[in-house]
Amino acid sequence: MSSALEPVLRKLEELGKVIVALGPEGVSANLVGELSFTVKPDEILLGIKGCGCHVHINPESFQTLHFKQENSDYGEEPVVEFADSSDRPVLRIWCPYEPEKYLAVRNSLQRGG
Repeated sequence: MSSALEPVLRKLEELGKVIVALGPEGVSANLVGELSFTVKPDEILLGIKGCGCHVHINPESFQTLHFKQENSDYGEEPVVEFADSSDRPVLRIWCPYEPEKYLAVRNSLQRGG
């Protein structure tokens, strides 16, 4: 996935306000806002626009990308999920605020755009 990763991240920046969930089972950190990605040769910086907070990500940990609908405390919500080589979730992007943007991004990426 690494060769196609940057265009995917650029497309995900179009999602609008999201909730980013990071961490393995049993531990999580949530960031809320609009995504921004900086791609470097050995890492990806995921940030929230207008906030100094950011996360360092090893690009090799992103092996698959899933678009899902999952139950939350608020009903079914759209989720973009990056998984590792064992298909374990590494990063989840919940899109409850602007589901139409989620659908547009999902459809574009599934068409190869």
